[in-house]
Amino acid sequence: MEPAKPRLLPLLLLAVGVYAATGATKPAPAKPTEAESARLASAFAVAAQADAVKSAEARVKELRTQTQAAAKDEQTSLRMSAKSAQADLLTAYRNAMLKADPDLPSAFLDGYIQAARQSGTTPAPKAKGKPRK
Repeated sequence: MEPAKPRLLPLLLLAVGVYAATGATKPAPAKPTEAESARLASAFAVAAQADAVKSAEARVKELRTQTQAAAKDEQTSLRMSAKSAQADLLTAYRNAMLKADPDLPSAFLDGYIQAARQSGTTPAPKAKGKPRK
């Protein structure tokens, strides 16, 4: 039978080596000096400011996107209002022309107004014949 000592010695040496390698024998670090503390505080302040700038930039980007979307919606709304106003104007123009000259064929006016709607302009009246007194 072998004694128990030779088996424990390599394990004991291994444990001491691991203990030394992990730095458990190092002394506790000294307190930082005032200059080091000031540098660390300054670095943390700069990092906080950088985070604030990044979040502000993200907010500006978000607001810009929202503004562009709102402007696009407003533009669409204005375009629809303009089309509606143009249709009302053309109808009023047709009615006024029919009141002024009941002999005008309504098909002529309807074609004239349809052409104006397609071109996107309001037709200007053209003088035909002698002016009325």
